[in-house]
Amino acid sequence: MTRLWLFLSLLAVGLCSTAQYRLKDIVTGSGSLQGTLELINGTCGPYAGQMPDVATLRLRVECLPTGPHIRIDDPARRRYEVANISVLNEAPLSTCTLYDLTYTEEPFTLTLTRPGTSHLLWKSLPGLVFEDQYIEWTTILGSPETAIYGLGERVGPLRLDMNHTYTIFTRDNGGTPPDVNLNGAHPVWMDLQADGQAHGGMMLNSNGMDVVLTPGDASHVPVVPATMQWRLTGGIVDLYLYPGPSPHDVVRQHTRIVGLPVLMPLWGLGWHQCRWGYKSLDEVKAVVEGYRSANIPLEVQWTDIDYMDAHKDFTFDPAQFPQAAFAAFVEELHTRGQKWVPIIDPAIKAEASHEPFMDGVRGNLFVQDQATGLPLVGAVWPGNTTFPDFSNPATHAYWTKWMRAFHEMAAWDGIWIDMNEPDSFTDVPVGTFLELSGGARPDQPLAEPELPMPRDPPPYLPGGRPLAEHSISPRAVQLAGWHYDLHSLYGHHEAVATNAALAVRTAPRPTLPPRAAQTAPHLGLTRPPPPLLSSTAPLRLPLGLRNVNSSGRYTMHWLGDNYSTFVSMKYSIQGIINFQQYGMPFGRRDHNEIGKISQEPYVFGEPYTAIMRRHINLRYSLISFYYTLLVDSHRTGTPLFNALAWVFPHDPLTHDIDTQFMVGTAILASPALEQGATTVSAYLPADTRWYDFYTGVEAPATGRVTLAAPLETLPLHLAGGHVVPLQEPAMTVAATVAQPVRLLVALDSARHAQGTLYMDDGVSADSVQQAAYTEVLLTAENETLAATIVHHGFPAACERMLRNVTVLGLHPPADMPRDATIVEVSPASATYQYDSANGILTIGLGAGLSLCQEAHISWHFTHTAPAQGFPWWIIVIAVVVCVVGVLLLWLVYRAKTHKRRQPGGYSSVPQVEPTPGSDAPAPSAV
Repeated sequence: MTRLWLFLSLLAVGLCSTAQYRLKDIVTGSGSLQGTLELINGTCGPYAGQMPDVATLRLRVECLPTGPHIRIDDPARRRYEVANISVLNEAPLSTCTLYDLTYTEEPFTLTLTRPGTSHLLWKSLPGLVFEDQYIEWTTILGSPETAIYGLGERVGPLRLDMNHTYTIFTRDNGGTPPDVNLNGAHPVWMDLQADGQAHGGMMLNSNGMDVVLTPGDASHVPVVPATMQWRLTGGIVDLYLYPGPSPHDVVRQHTRIVGLPVLMPLWGLGWHQCRWGYKSLDEVKAVVEGYRSANIPLEVQWTDIDYMDAHKDFTFDPAQFPQAAFAAFVEELHTRGQKWVPIIDPAIKAEASHEPFMDGVRGNLFVQDQATGLPLVGAVWPGNTTFPDFSNPATHAYWTKWMRAFHEMAAWDGIWIDMNEPDSFTDVPVGTFLELSGGARPDQPLAEPELPMPRDPPPYLPGGRPLAEHSISPRAVQLAGWHYDLHSLYGHHEAVATNAALAVRTAPRPTLPPRAAQTAPHLGLTRPPPPLLSSTAPLRLPLGLRNVNSSGRYTMHWLGDNYSTFVSMKYSIQGIINFQQYGMPFGRRDHNEIGKISQEPYVFGEPYTAIMRRHINLRYSLISFYYTLLVDSHRTGTPLFNALAWVFPHDPLTHDIDTQFMVGTAILASPALEQGATTVSAYLPADTRWYDFYTGVEAPATGRVTLAAPLETLPLHLAGGHVVPLQEPAMTVAATVAQPVRLLVALDSARHAQGTLYMDDGVSADSVQQAAYTEVLLTAENETLAATIVHHGFPAACERMLRNVTVLGLHPPADMPRDATIVEVSPASATYQYDSANGILTIGLGAGLSLCQEAHISWHFTHTAPAQGFPWWIIVIAVVVCVVGVLLLWLVYRAKTHKRRQPGGYSSVPQVEPTPGSDAPAPSAV
């Protein structure tokens, strides 16, 4: 039968490979379109020999506040659709000004452009294919020079290769090879044109898929357009387009659809330490003490699967990690303001003596084997395992129950989720389910889904690999449907369940940790230690929190396996930026693999420990700045980290740059990413004043520059127009934010700067919604820095003080001479120093100003003119007259002297009269 299908498939490809539809029954409105798509006779898709094309489709285009929503489905037969993802509650707009819509009826094509322009948001080509397990739709991209970002999860260059196929299907690809599908599924993209205009979209479909990018050719006449082709293995076309026009607009429009990022706790911004391979609780304690002895901040200590009893969830190894001793250790961490985060895998050990397993069996809460009607058995770290069905609401209650029991054993502060693609080392268990369960079986098996069982393998394989490879069968049964349709949603569903389970803690904010196996782009980023001290082994084989769209509403993400190499450090920058686009701005921690050399900062010795201490402290000094950005991302979806192209989209030279990154739009990091480099080639976009972050001196040039980058320094620049708060670093985040604040004010070319400082308790889940925060707007203009209270709902903000202000780029106004200087600063109690050569004004505010009260800090220039005297021209004339007079007197004297020396003239010998009575002879004439 398989050979027959293959033959028919090949025959169909040879006879017809592109289906064509005509549009009829058309109903139009402002930005809206409804109609029926009817298959044109004689046309068919590439797999028509195995599954006929759907003859009649339903089309609907509607105008949402975020842009166009396009839906194509089968009106006669229900197909799987992603549920509970879109959170946009507004109704479609009756009057749409976001785009222009045109179409052709036969063959059907659909074009959406930015209003009044030719800027394409979507322009489909003829040839829509719609079969049971294969959908294909192609759009023209705006221009051959377009820059495409997204389509993850993967590692590799930020700007996508326009001659490549990108697979989206959650999979454990150990070592994170470049440009292949990894742990997350994010069918989201951004299109940035050469003119700086951006748009994007999301294909809301959880089935495995490929996205094929094909380059255009601008030199060809006519121009050959670049294209993007979507190949889906099921579901429907459910397409959300984001018209931008800026890159930040695209991200904000996406998060408005899938949900704004969850607000992580303030302490999550601190330094996190983890490794796979801590052999005992004593070794973990030694790590914490090592940080303390080296005077390096440590916010959170994580533990990998080592702490478990035989790698079973919700257990402690009684010999090496005894539960009572571990609980005491965690309490000691808490007394020092530190936290503990353990790993939890979704797979539950299939063992009759393991109560979480038996509890799930009784409730029929595990993914089911279609062939037996019993829980499916795979193999992960503890051996034979079953997989909780997180699409089942009852499983959420089960998960909370065991999370609570685990918390009572040791009061964890957050949960690190791993292995949830889902991952399985084999689909061939050792023993049957009934043997493993001691004969126990679910009370009532799951009914098979209403949808027909999918063909496995499907006629088209995304990425060309079996769907069950290193995972579980696509024909496994879940309450919400076939695993074939739900596979890439498994991690998302677990994230939702775990988020709910976090309510067992006293601090309610979600803390599902990121998936970043190396310190990702933050200002603790340093190059790896020298080769003799660095590990080049993978930093973790089990992968981590695997997410799909909208997971950012519940959790964050860690980027998976990488290596202690410069290449992996570069990939971590690109990965973090990609996840900003997906609505997940937070991800980081230090990690290491079992069996490799230790890489805690204190083990390397000097000068390397000092270098790492310096950069971790730098991160802590910026905690309030980071936190303000994180809150803004939570409220608006605006990225925390940025590619230069997203901040300077109208500069085409930024579109390829992915080795630099920006924190917010204020701080530009240009790390050296090549071993042994002492300089780095960086790009400073023009039309912006850039200041050295450490010295405050304005950069002498923009464009492509060479920066000094010795091992101990991460080149940083501050963009003009921003106000950045700084604090003295302490050993924990809580101790740091209690320190007095210093403001770094970087003036732009208009002598203006602005920033925000947000403060709350750092842990309450609804501090923003309940307005339990204080927010200060900081604006510098007209020789005054104003602190304006936008909102005051956090009383502790009154205890925090502004002590210092440093203004950069401060030179006299244009109507004053260059040598004007500062003569007065208010308030009167302030002290100041002014570096006129570099334009840096440093103001000390004594005991400080409370951050819950409005304040104004001013400075004034003056220029003292020289004392008034004779007009300069009179002085010049007097000097000239004196010189001429002296010259004339000298000439007269010379003339007289010359006459005496001539015959008959005056002798030059003095005439002396003889003294009376003298014998002296009379002088003779000469």
